[in-house]
Amino acid sequence: MSKTSSLLTDAFRARRSGQNAEALLLFLSASKEAKKLGDSSAWFKATVWAAESAAYLDKKSQMMSLLLEARAGEPPDRGNKEAALLRMLFFDYWCDYAPSLNRLAEGIEELKLFAESQADVRYEEARILQLRGLYSEALGILEKSWYMSAVSSGYYRYAHARKACYCCLDLSDPAGASSWLRAIRKLGQTSAPGLDVSIGFLELNLALLKGSELPEIQRAYRSLQDAQARIDPDISALYFRVRIPLLDPAGFDPEDPTHPSRQALSARWAKGLSVHSLFSRRRVLIDFRLASLRFALGIDPVDDLYYSKSQVIPALVVPGVALDDVARRLRKARAAAGWAMLYAKKLDDWLECDWRQKEIGDRLNRIDELARAIPGLDEIEGHAGLHADALV
Repeated sequence: MSKTSSLLTDAFRARRSGQNAEALLLFLSASKEAKKLGDSSAWFKATVWAAESAAYLDKKSQMMSLLLEARAGEPPDRGNKEAALLRMLFFDYWCDYAPSLNRLAEGIEELKLFAESQADVRYEEARILQLRGLYSEALGILEKSWYMSAVSSGYYRYAHARKACYCCLDLSDPAGASSWLRAIRKLGQTSAPGLDVSIGFLELNLALLKGSELPEIQRAYRSLQDAQARIDPDISALYFRVRIPLLDPAGFDPEDPTHPSRQALSARWAKGLSVHSLFSRRRVLIDFRLASLRFALGIDPVDDLYYSKSQVIPALVVPGVALDDVARRLRKARAAAGWAMLYAKKLDDWLECDWRQKEIGDRLNRIDELARAIPGLDEIEGHAGLHADALV
């Protein structure tokens, strides 16, 4: 066995064991050895798999450098598997960091030529539709890709059902989401690594969509935390660390420095977040500010993610804090919404849709509802704050 082959064998063994840092070093060594020997096919193979290992380690700059190098030197005798992986990694990066609709459409056409499974191509088509807020259309494609994946799929099969479940959640269809969740459970815990975490996220989102009572939501949240204790936390978990404590009607002021939601917001967030995670971060900040404003006005908390239960504003609002503090919280809520709206427009323009701007607009309307209920606010700020239509 050649040195290159031996290095590749060791690299794939490390990859299968989840030792991605070691796999990356071994793939890079194999790439260097193959290049020295003039073996372009082995060089391409090792370089592409090194890029995949870098992606798992969240080393985006190194991943892109390796992908660009591999793309520039792609030999005619390269393996089909590596040719497909190269294009899939490019496509995944574009989806997460530069989701121009034209670029994604070009990526899909390349995937159709190289992907090992057309079920995976259909999955990615649905992914674009979901990013554009076209959930019904995405769900229709995922229903087909789910059955196709039973025969041939490079992805874990549960991924198709998971994305379909999220589409149902976005469509406010709890029955449909429950159905897909049952399909995922039937696959069994050994069908994919981290499957229990994916189930935990779906169950928690479903509980929020259904407007479940707080104890049920908290049970779902604890189950997710237990599942995540065994792996590195997903960024989405941080959003729920902000959201869930805000729902407790017996809770204390979210602006208190010791409040768990405020502490979660103040925590160091990971670098290199996708554009979609950055939008979610801005959105959860608005929801924190809304919760803070409701608390100051003595209004019961609601979930602003799915907003299954609307905020109930009494005829007579008696603020629990000084009026100038209420006005300050109102300004912060509007500022957070303005910050989010700018980013929402940027993403919507890229993807030629408007659902993110509508989501932020809905939150601005809730802020305005609260503002109208504040007694004597006009005397404080002349009602000069931003309104929903001023930021669209």
